[in-house]
Amino acid sequence: QQSRVLEVVPLRLAISGTQTFTEGFAGSFRIDLGLIGDVILSIEAIDFRGNKSQEEVFLHVVGTKTRASLSQVSAQNKQENLMYGDRKNSSWDLPQSYSKSLDFIDIPDFPYYYFPSKNGAVSVVGNYPVSDCSGLLFLEKQDMGYTIADQSNLCQKNQLAYSLSSDLVNSLVLVRDTGKPTISLEEGDFIEGVNTVEVFSEDFETGVSSVMLLYAGDEIPLSLSSGVWSASLELPAGNHDLRFVSRDYAKNSVSYAHNIVVQKSFGFERCNIYPNPIYRDGIFDCTLTQNAEKMEWILYDASGDRIWYRSEQDLDQIKEDLDLTNVRGIDLSNGVYFLKVKIRRQNKTFKKIIKFAVIR
Repeated sequence: QQSRVLEVVPLRLAISGTQTFTEGFAGSFRIDLGLIGDVILSIEAIDFRGNKSQEEVFLHVVGTKTRASLSQVSAQNKQENLMYGDRKNSSWDLPQSYSKSLDFIDIPDFPYYYFPSKNGAVSVVGNYPVSDCSGLLFLEKQDMGYTIADQSNLCQKNQLAYSLSSDLVNSLVLVRDTGKPTISLEEGDFIEGVNTVEVFSEDFETGVSSVMLLYAGDEIPLSLSSGVWSASLELPAGNHDLRFVSRDYAKNSVSYAHNIVVQKSFGFERCNIYPNPIYRDGIFDCTLTQNAEKMEWILYDASGDRIWYRSEQDLDQIKEDLDLTNVRGIDLSNGVYFLKVKIRRQNKTFKKIIKFAVIR
């Protein structure tokens, strides 16, 4: 191992007070036999405040006895197996884990393209000795993070047999994901009939691959849209036990159970006048399946003439003595009457007419 200081030329000089600094640099250095092989080029920058920043670049230097064209050098590198080698010389570039449940694993004999870089998809097939295959998965490093690599893996007899295809072979990395997804049900009102069930599920290591709903002996897959997993489900009124299973790409799973109450659709639960016929006093008793924004009840005589009008807002039940007088406070005479009840909730309106008789 040896180190050398290389001369560089500053670019885009700028002056701040008495200090001169640069926004870039360029340089060159002579390659001799002492630099052939694997080289780490260490670049250090110092600003006028004394702050330092360092970056390392991995180089694979190829030696040639005579001057040759780039195509000749590339052909010779390939023939000498210098362009395509093992990743054992680049283990220093192994990414650092961003989660305590995610471990990056170095495969020393995994292929690595040095110079020139490989263009196009490359197939990688091999075996890696392991004592436990659970949670193993290949990721591909992208500019904005990691994605799932195109892969087919088989584990048997303490060997992980992998087959991958990637345009970025040098960015492939084997990981072990031991974390489980999180999952929760989006709270809301459930009404008898077709409902949309929505859940939130996240996995901070390799991502959620699927969410299933287990209900009444069926497995219902949920679809992902705008970060929410959802499915349509026919539900009758009553209590229902729902169970969700979320899996990540490393096949870790979590189960989540939740009991929901499905309400009856908006309407009349019961609505009566008793006794009927009325001999002295009557009771108006009306119960709704859901809260009504407004309820109106209007009394008519047998000729269709309105006797009085009542209304209430924001209620789901009413039970009161029925007013058997007209607007002037005079008792109703014997005969047949009709009470028209109207309820409204959002864009739904229902009506009910109760016929009763008064006999004094």
